[in-house]
Amino acid sequence: MAKQLAAVWDIGKTNAKLALADLATGAVEATATASFPSLAGPPYRRLDVDSLWNWFGAELGRLAAGRRLEAVAVTAHGACGAVVGDEGLALPVYDYEDLAADEAEAEYAKLRPPFAETFSPPLPGGLNYGKSLFWQARSFPEEFARARHILSYAQYWSWMLCGVAATE
Repeated sequence: MAKQLAAVWDIGKTNAKLALADLATGAVEATATASFPSLAGPPYRRLDVDSLWNWFGAELGRLAAGRRLEAVAVTAHGACGAVVGDEGLALPVYDYEDLAADEAEAEYAKLRPPFAETFSPPLPGGLNYGKSLFWQARSFPEEFARARHILSYAQYWSWMLCGVAATE
């Protein structure tokens, strides 16, 4: 009987890792890594989703050649997300370490729930994903109005893989 394998795609901001793991034993059968620096604006510093997508397709094809995959699992940083429209991204994926979203800090602070409710302190740039979305909606209203889904970064890539927009 052939091994049952899962592809695990771990997407960091600048590095991506892909591993094939044996579902029965957890043993890692093959790996690949690559670095994807952020891209400068306009409209703002953003993650290089096109290069990441192309790399993933090529590496998955290489690592899984002649093997049967049972599942693909995606993991990524929780401060990152995607505003998706009918035709793909409505806005580029904001680099959550960029400080552009800080220009909305004073206005966002008036709406932000208190720490006792969220257990999340105010953080710089886009490390509070709600602030990133607030800033994008205020700064790019036409593009933001085209949003059909707002997905965390891991769910964005899952949507890219299977076409189903879902979140946890």
